[in-house]
Amino acid sequence: MNYYSLADTSLTQLAFPLNVFACATFLQEGKVDYLHYGLFDEGHNSIQAAQGQSTEMILRRLPEIGKRVLEIGIGLGATAKIMADHGLRVTGITPDPTQVDIARRRAGDAVQFEVMPFEDYTAPAGGFDLVLLQESSQYLDPAILFCKAYHLLVPGGRMLILDQFALRQCDPGESHLHYGVDFIHQAESHGFKLREHIDLSRLAMPTLDYILKIIDAHKDALLNLLPIEAADLAGLRDAVAANRRRYHESILGYALYDLAR
Repeated sequence: MNYYSLADTSLTQLAFPLNVFACATFLQEGKVDYLHYGLFDEGHNSIQAAQGQSTEMILRRLPEIGKRVLEIGIGLGATAKIMADHGLRVTGITPDPTQVDIARRRAGDAVQFEVMPFEDYTAPAGGFDLVLLQESSQYLDPAILFCKAYHLLVPGGRMLILDQFALRQCDPGESHLHYGVDFIHQAESHGFKLREHIDLSRLAMPTLDYILKIIDAHKDALLNLLPIEAADLAGLRDAVAANRRRYHESILGYALYDLAR
């Protein structure tokens, strides 16, 4: 089903650079369901299939029916809706009201969405069985993330994280991403135990090639559609190309972490 059209300006109102990725993907594919990286392998060569592969990794690690999930960062609400369809009680939070508007149209009343940064979110202790972050942990202070998640989770509850990480200590300005080794050390210092770690860098890397392709293919349309300047789009393209180079040099990567409280 095609949930969105560019006649519905919600996609254009997403925060930069998500508006670029969402609109360019729609122009390329005729639809857009996710805002996150895909995981490409021999059986998943389209962006939709690759992003679906990422969702499948989450679904294989969900708790049983009836459990409570907090998703920090909701994208367009697709994963939250799928989790609710699997019988989970899902709450999704994001500071972006446009994402919530889009997600509510998709999920209806099946998911409780709130416009709120994680730093300000409050809920009773032990209110959730799983905390999910898909490409949102990179924007959060690890100490705040793990301290609050420990409070929100039941004993034995889990954090499931898919995100980009630095694979080595980076110089200032080289990367804003968390250094994976330090990230896990902080998790352990806050009472979490690493259950599973999968390096997905090789599978995620083609997403960067895809982003470069669709920016180049739809540059003129994006500049007409979005409230951005040519310099903004060029700067974004340069940043994506730099990250692609850092992936090839094993400076940056993509990983799944499953942590238990």
